[in-house]
Amino acid sequence: MITIDAAYAGNTGKIAGKVIDKQTDKPLFGANVIIKNTYLGAATSKDGSYYILQVPPGKYDMVISFIGYNTLTIREVRVEVDLTTHIDAYMESSAIETQSIEVVADNEMIQKDITSTRRITSREEMEVTPGMEQALDMIKLQAGTVLDAIPQIIKLGEGQQLQVRDESVKDVHIRGGRGGEILYIVDGVPVTHPIYGGRSVIDLNVNEVKKVELLTGAFNAEYGQAQSGVINITTRSGKDYFETGIEYRNDNVGSFGDSYDTRYMSLYLGGPGKLIKPIFRLLRLNFPGKINYFLSGNINLTNTPYNNNAMR
Repeated sequence: MITIDAAYAGNTGKIAGKVIDKQTDKPLFGANVIIKNTYLGAATSKDGSYYILQVPPGKYDMVISFIGYNTLTIREVRVEVDLTTHIDAYMESSAIETQSIEVVADNEMIQKDITSTRRITSREEMEVTPGMEQALDMIKLQAGTVLDAIPQIIKLGEGQQLQVRDESVKDVHIRGGRGGEILYIVDGVPVTHPIYGGRSVIDLNVNEVKKVELLTGAFNAEYGQAQSGVINITTRSGKDYFETGIEYRNDNVGSFGDSYDTRYMSLYLGGPGKLIKPIFRLLRLNFPGKINYFLSGNINLTNTPYNNNAMR
């Protein structure tokens, strides 16, 4: 899977707050607020307020600077999709001789702009949860979510019907609703199956997924064509450093249980675009700005409980 960083509705968050003088409690006009290791930032207005839009979900360090004041670094600022993270900064005058100040952001106990039931599965949770292979595996763990146990049947009329045995078109039911009542979104783009209403396009390898968000009831108007729930998936993108990983699993546990000769392998590779820019030049492709890449793939072989003894 190849991802290109872009901003879509429903795929980014926002950081907002005020910058205030710690001694006088007066707002600071023109202070610089920068998200470290990104191109995102803002300057404060007359009342000391600022806001930074289109921030991808994740954890960041913020650096706040102003002439005559000590630089302030706020670590571990968490940004969620479609939510606003409020960070107020109190700065000390540089007349008081101190080094750069670092503080750790606190997570709000109550998120005021949440209007719906929202369950979020982060990348950290995926890595520690056993048996995760697809994005659907995380959705099935949520309360009130059920996957069809029988194949989908399409009635053709005159007593004829078509039974679809493909596992990828089985409906997901949220809060008892029908499968076609769910809106599936990947990186801000609706991907609901146009014919079956199923979720074949969200069977993503778990290594490709950065965050999975499940919304049930009272969601905002921006989510059209959704009745019982919204499944919003954010995929991973390349970073400013090289990263790679490989995973291999099988079900051969000896005398502890039966084996269906299942073998699963996953591989991912990501990093800055320094390695692929020469390839673009050879192809006479000119991409301005910074380029990052993320590649991943997986393979799953199994005989299932119904082995037909076929050789492969």
